[in-house]
Amino acid sequence: MRFAVAALITMSIVAPAVADEKIKVLIVDGQNNHDWRSTTPILLQALEGCGRFTVAVATSPQIPSLPKPAKPKKERA
Repeated sequence: MRFAVAALITMSIVAPAVADEKIKVLIVDGQNNHDWRSTTPILLQALEGCGRFTVAVATSPQIPSLPKPAKPKKERA
């Protein structure tokens, strides 16, 4: 994730500005095995803080646990 942030910031510095247009960024969070609740605000602040990006955040809904399968019924002989 740090590489992605560094790449975005580098591209924004290297790429020529086009009539004060901001680059649109979408952060999709809400799932996976990392602490997205802590990292999303930091990433959002870093991107918006430089003034080159318009940032939107989309939080993926959590999928409730699937019901456990029922035990097989015993067959009558």
